[in-house]
Amino acid sequence: MVTESQMLASSLREVEEKMNQVRETAQIDVWEDLAQQAEKIKLKLKQVIIGFQDDNFICSVQKLINQRRMKRKHVKRRKKEIQLEKEQIKKARQEEEEKIDAWREKLEVEAEEKRREKAIKAEADSILGEVRQKQNDTLRMQQLLEALITLRLTRINKGAAHGDVSTPQRDQRFASTIKGIGDVVRSQMKEYELEEQTLCVMMEESASHQSCGAGKKVKLLRREAVVKKLLFGDYPPLDETTTQSFTSADDCLETLIKRRCDWDQFITDDDNPLASSVPLHWVNPPSHPTTHWAQFQVQ
Repeated sequence: MVTESQMLASSLREVEEKMNQVRETAQIDVWEDLAQQAEKIKLKLKQVIIGFQDDNFICSVQKLINQRRMKRKHVKRRKKEIQLEKEQIKKARQEEEEKIDAWREKLEVEAEEKRREKAIKAEADSILGEVRQKQNDTLRMQQLLEALITLRLTRINKGAAHGDVSTPQRDQRFASTIKGIGDVVRSQMKEYELEEQTLCVMMEESASHQSCGAGKKVKLLRREAVVKKLLFGDYPPLDETTTQSFTSADDCLETLIKRRCDWDQFITDDDNPLASSVPLHWVNPPSHPTTHWAQFQVQ
């Protein structure tokens, strides 16, 4: 109906233009023909307009418009719901992937911890074997010293029986030599025992770390206390200021970086003759230390 009304209005304008063009020169029959065309077009256009103004037609059109509007709302709402469902599915998939990645990372961390603990245990076993070998060597040295003392007493007795008497100077020199060697051997034995105890505690801590559940923190603190006692002796606890100074790098990144830089200044290449790892035992001053070492020897 809208299209028809537009076509009728266009036709009426064309007829009007023709009538305007031939108004002065047109013959009566031509003019009347144009007028009749115009009247017919007007009549049709009037019928269309009357159709537009009909109540039933208006209600029908309004109903169709409402239906179309409701349909568009439904399509728009459904489209929004589909988009929301897609986003929820995407989010759920992403969360599931994150859970899988976290689970996989956890497995990798656990596997890495097991490999590291296994490597530490193997290294500790190797070092412990070396320490026990050193203990056996030291024990053989002690047995050798005892055998030397017995041998000397036997020779002195045999010499006395044949008139060859040992002089006090010889006895003193022998006793001094045996005492010096014995002190060194006993010192080494103490160091090896300390190394063995420390390694045993470390290995026990590693085994406890693998199987510990509840009370894990308490067990680790006990192991730490045992290690500190082995290393530093049964000394009273440090005051709060000193403890805070020693442990400040645990909570301050800048302090940790500074201490690490201080340590890194002493790093050397493996092929350097002076290169060595941090020893497991205390480094004692030599017999004739420098001035700097002497203060630790006195202590």
